[in-house]
Amino acid sequence: WGEADRQALVAALKGYNVIAVFHGHQHEVPMIYQRDGLDLVKPKAAYMGGFALARVTDDNMDVLLGEAAGDHGEVVFTNAFAKTFET
Repeated sequence: WGEADRQALVAALKGYNVIAVFHGHQHEVPMIYQRDGLDLVKPKAAYMGGFALARVTDDNMDVLLGEAAGDHGEVVFTNAFAKTFET
């Protein structure tokens, strides 16, 4: 995507109660970050064992990023984020 596409998406989301944007990519690095007032979540690529878990309630959101590890189904959690909603 170019900058114009990114700005169009941000404009389309304005005015809606978007609490986070989850996206994927092939890169190894998991990330939780903010841009343009949005919380953005990108786990490690699924083909590399990466995943995200999210729990959303009436007043908060918790996100964990993790990845499969080892030979016996182990999981390593790499990033965490919590957000309380303003009421």
